Amino acid sequence: IGNIKPQEGVVYAALGLGKTIVEGGNCLYFSPSNPQHLPQFSSAKDFLNNSQHNFFAIDMSDTCVQPEPGAEAGLVKLRIDQAMDHGSLQYVGSTYSPDNDRVTEGVNRPGIKLVTFAPILKSRIFPLDEIIRFLLQLGSSGMNIPVEIEFAAELSADPKKPHNFGFLQIRPMATEMVLEGVTLDKFDNDEIICKSNQALSNGRNNTIKDIIYVNPDNFDRADMPAMAAEVGRFNDLFKEENRPYLLIGPGRWGTADRWLGIPTTWDQISSAQIIIEAAYGDFAVTPSFGTHFFQNLIAFQIGYLTINSFNDENFINWEWLKSQKVADETEHIRHIRLKKPVESLIDGHDGRAVILKPKI
Repeated sequence: IGNIKPQEGVVYAALGLGKTIVEGGNCLYFSPSNPQHLPQFSSAKDFLNNSQHNFFAIDMSDTCVQPEPGAEAGLVKLRIDQAMDHGSLQYVGSTYSPDNDRVTEGVNRPGIKLVTFAPILKSRIFPLDEIIRFLLQLGSSGMNIPVEIEFAAELSADPKKPHNFGFLQIRPMATEMVLEGVTLDKFDNDEIICKSNQALSNGRNNTIKDIIYVNPDNFDRADMPAMAAEVGRFNDLFKEENRPYLLIGPGRWGTADRWLGIPTTWDQISSAQIIIEAAYGDFAVTPSFGTHFFQNLIAFQIGYLTINSFNDENFINWEWLKSQKVADETEHIRHIRLKKPVESLIDGHDGRAVILKPKI
């Protein structure tokens, strides 16, 4: 991701409860080794589009709630500007000024409030990156494998009271994945269906003959909940037939925010062997990199590609896809069944991938 290297790790952080991250909502991501480099924010427009817009909190006014696993009882979803009333935005906030089209650290100036974590990552009021680097190194050393951690932090408004960092859990990122060496540079673009320099997983796959994609010709982001149901019906058929498939769609798969992508549950895409998040026309969101499905992606070694811009290093050959015979089609989803399999190559070291046309 930009200058972030896979071996450095990536932190996903959000204001409020972690439900925002789990559900694929807008959040901040950065490398703990280079915390001041934020690849999702290269312009003022990026700050407005890609920063966190809402946060989850506990409704302390209702004392009769009985929490249940997986339920949302007792939770409220609030706008970012409402965090000003709680005093929590000052630790993670910046302000966008329309007058000069600039984003400045802090929330005391007039303007649109944004979650940037600048007071922590730039002004270093709390050593978040140092703590995470230490825990990742300690965990990786102890388990002898890369690890994933979950944490929560509470910053005190009282200068006499310390800030708190809660280390919630740690788990191995993978158990048996071996980074197979793959070569991607020997292929011409006319041999390639999809190409990405933002990919997860590693290795070679030549078992996929089915492609499911959201039809870009009639794409309307207001219809994304309906698309989730249509994809789920295809997935059920493939599950019964034990057929892996390649899945291509707009924005973030599995997000709870229907305006950021298609709000599928895991069981609606569970038979997909490669999943692609793509830009559709002017609809492009910052990549989720599968945060909401991360453990499943790792456990089942599913390829996950982001194609959020189109150039020689990132593209989908829509012309080729549309030229293939359609096996089945719904209002929004198209199914292609090929006679020979496509071949996917993912370089886990560099985070690059290509999906090749079937060999003639």
